Amino acid sequence: MSNRNKVIGGFILLLAVLTSVHYFFGVFTPYSYFTAKWDILNNHPRLLLYGKPLVSDKQAVKIAQGYGFEYKIVAGCIVTSPLVNGVDSYNAVVKKYLYTKLGNDWEARFESSVDSLYKLEVSK
Repeated sequence: MSNRNKVIGGFILLLAVLTSVHYFFGVFTPYSYFTAKWDILNNHPRLLLYGKPLVSDKQAVKIAQGYGFEYKIVAGCIVTSPLVNGVDSYNAVVKKYLYTKLGNDWEARFESSVDSLYKLEVSK
């Protein structure tokens, strides 16, 4: 096998590996395990969502600030598998950080606060 064929074969293998990493882990999307670690280091953790927005998302954005993170919708109904995988990896890291920072019941308290604010604003 000539050197040229080895280089081409190595390039194709590298491309296949990078494509797989991108697809299964969302590494090359704007949100991934690595960007979550970076955001936590910069004291800017976020919980990311995709899909159809919920009616209580406006309240969640307000409540999240008090808990020390940003609640952000990053994509609508049309999403790609790499984006979903990247967001899921990102959120796993951020949630682990928030459990450490806010305690094991932070998620229940957060959801309860969002529900309370939503009910209050709807009843007006």
